[in-house]
Amino acid sequence: MQYSRTSEFILPKSSCLHWSWRSSWFFAMNIIRRFKERQKQARQIDEVQTSLSLIPTSLLAGIMSLPVEIWGVIIDCVVSEHLGDKRWQCWDLSNILQYRLVCQVFNKEVLRSLHQHIVLPQVPHLAFMRAIMRRQPGKKKGASLYNLLLASAICNSASAPSRGRRGNRAPPQCIVERIRNCVVIANHLLPSGVEDASRFVDIQSHSAVIMQGLCRAATTSMYCQEYIYMPSSYSQYFGTYGEADAYLETALLVACGYSAEPVISTMVKLVKEGQLSPYMGDKVWGHTKSGRRWPSGTYEQHDSDVEWNCSRCGKTFWDTEGRSLASVQRGDFF
Repeated sequence: MQYSRTSEFILPKSSCLHWSWRSSWFFAMNIIRRFKERQKQARQIDEVQTSLSLIPTSLLAGIMSLPVEIWGVIIDCVVSEHLGDKRWQCWDLSNILQYRLVCQVFNKEVLRSLHQHIVLPQVPHLAFMRAIMRRQPGKKKGASLYNLLLASAICNSASAPSRGRRGNRAPPQCIVERIRNCVVIANHLLPSGVEDASRFVDIQSHSAVIMQGLCRAATTSMYCQEYIYMPSSYSQYFGTYGEADAYLETALLVACGYSAEPVISTMVKLVKEGQLSPYMGDKVWGHTKSGRRWPSGTYEQHDSDVEWNCSRCGKTFWDTEGRSLASVQRGDFF
């Protein structure tokens, strides 16, 4: 038997060949394993770089290096970019509100910009219906953020020049016509005096104040919210759409502290003169009553409550939670 000499010991020649074959095999497997590991690492690096490239760059990137005084201008541009076209709903409203979490300055400036720029068509209907209409009256005091945003949207839409046709009933734009009619009626209820510059300034300031009050009152009433988002559900209590609109305007003005009888008489006068948006005479589908009727009933005002005691429906109409009125009840039309 032949032997092969190694550095430490002597092995059979056949065993030496076997050992060299096994070492070559392990060496090759080690090379293949390392090659696969490097391929896997390279693939992971490519995936990380690809995922990082897909992350959108924030529109507010680098704002921290700028003076705080000009943050408001930049945030205005960013909020306007997110709101988009004034004709369509804004689906990025949640992303805009997330900017408030950066710091107190962002919280203040983002809300200021939203209240200044948002209009009613940009309000996401379903999100606001879930956030506002699910709240039970009297369960939570104080206006929520969604109520305030909705009030600002209504006020901005009502203050903008009217471009659509009068009497538009497209939800939720129909509330804008009601607010404008209420402002016209409220201006005619001012004490008559000398028509001078001071009188004009008083009317302008009064219009701005009453419009803000009307918009806040509209967002705190669940029936006004029903009128905004589900007008068919609100109108089913009335014979015609005109009755529903006229009653809502009367209730809004009563909510802001006006007496019911002067409001109704002024409304009838302005309708005859054509100074108000026309009330639609179409009958409400599924309602058997017909003919136009106006609210009737006794009106009583207390320290912080306004009550409308009507001969028919005793359903509570208003819920302002400690504001200028507490309740208005639906009444008859004659």
